[in-house]
Amino acid sequence: MTQPDISDAPLRLNVYGGAGGTQAVTEDLKAASRVLGASSEDLVEAGRALLLAALAFEDAHRLALPEVAPHVWDAREAAVEARDGPHGAAVLAREAEEIGVRVGEVARILLEREDAARSHVPTFVHLAWTLRDAVDTRVWVTRSAAALAWSASPLGIIAGAVGTDPVREALAPDDPVPTAGYFHKNVTELLAVTLRRRGWYEPMRERLRALTRWVDHLAGEPDLVGVEPRPRPDADPVRSLADLGTLLAELDAIHPREVAVDRVVQADGTLAWIVTIPGTADTVGANPEEFDIEANVAAVAGDPSEAGDVVLAAMAEAGIAPGEPVMLAGHSQGGMLAADIALAASETGRYDVRSVLTIGAPAAAIGHAPDVQYLHLENAPDPTPGADGALNPLGPHVTVVAFDSRATEDRALAERSRTIVGAHHATTYAAALAAADRHRSASLTHWKQQSAPFLSGESTRTHYGQLHEPAGGPPAGAGATASAAQQVEPCRPAGAVGSRTADLPRLAEPSLGGIPPARP
Repeated sequence: MTQPDISDAPLRLNVYGGAGGTQAVTEDLKAASRVLGASSEDLVEAGRALLLAALAFEDAHRLALPEVAPHVWDAREAAVEARDGPHGAAVLAREAEEIGVRVGEVARILLEREDAARSHVPTFVHLAWTLRDAVDTRVWVTRSAAALAWSASPLGIIAGAVGTDPVREALAPDDPVPTAGYFHKNVTELLAVTLRRRGWYEPMRERLRALTRWVDHLAGEPDLVGVEPRPRPDADPVRSLADLGTLLAELDAIHPREVAVDRVVQADGTLAWIVTIPGTADTVGANPEEFDIEANVAAVAGDPSEAGDVVLAAMAEAGIAPGEPVMLAGHSQGGMLAADIALAASETGRYDVRSVLTIGAPAAAIGHAPDVQYLHLENAPDPTPGADGALNPLGPHVTVVAFDSRATEDRALAERSRTIVGAHHATTYAAALAAADRHRSASLTHWKQQSAPFLSGESTRTHYGQLHEPAGGPPAGAGATASAAQQVEPCRPAGAVGSRTADLPRLAEPSLGGIPPARP
């Protein structure tokens, strides 16, 4: 396996939310506004009590003995001063109310500006990229047409027959057609939002999933029956976000896709686990591969899929026990599966998921468990993160890192990112994770500190490959295994967002081949 080409060139990262993010600050401001409002009400009540006290002292003054009357009047003056003086309860109540309103307004403005800043790259920036890519696309089409016309000419046919055609090589474009300037995250996000508002998103998704299932059936894709452990004794341990990026890029180069599980032994002997989930491997549905388009369409809504079965079976086969901390990391489809499993695990308690890292994944609409620390990376020219038409809800436990891989000093990375394939590629996000390791934002620092148990200690890695039933039919004993799997009562989490459910610790929905029941 070759080491992926990950750029060391700096990327400009914009960090939103998290423990030190704007959302966390605005929550404090809103809490302060509420406290000030409550204080204002208490001061108003104190003013009423002081007014009653002043009236009582006036009545007492009229009835008091001459030698006592001056002291009673002094008490009455003190009550009036405490209520209406320059530092009295009435003045303080008005000031507390005004400050509370102002603090609340500051929080509102900060939130609005935060949402606006992270939702859209400035229009003129996108316009500049669009114009540049439109011009280059026209040049690309012109050169491609010229190369095709030359190849069809008599001289071109002769040159092709000889084996060398320098004219065609000179005419044909060297790079793929640039597309990210006019098909990027904001475009897919706007399209998905529009479809959701019109009520078309879910029906279209269901029809697309039916089509992908039909393609799988037509291609004769064999059923998933289990996972096969493949130890990697020489694997480098994961010690940083950059190492996670390297691992995800390596998984992207493996076929068929494998789930990597790192078993981390802490100094005190306790265990922690890193489960790294790859992205889409099969885009046409013609291969025996579960990380395919059908699983993509299912995962974006949290529906069961055999790709999720592979991950859950790998976690069970690795022997992850309840209470042992787990980090889930995934690229693209893997990020959606990580978010789905984390949400379900939070509800069922089967796995103790502490951290989730998603890169290039439309995971915003899945939902976020309150006891999990999330880190989402989104590349502006990558259309995939916007496919669900939702923004990640920022908070102290949700951090979003946004960047534009075209704006880097690395010319190769910048040019590669002008295509949607290059912008979405795992190596592009690996470069961003390497930059995140050097970033000093409070939110990223907190996420890394919280994830320290996973990034230290002695570790061993095992990859889990997919096992499919042979072309001649299910393997011996597979029928009994499938029957046993189907008898297991599903454990569906209550309160899952939308239709999102997941069966832990095993299949969300038994496949035709079945997966052996996971160890408890």
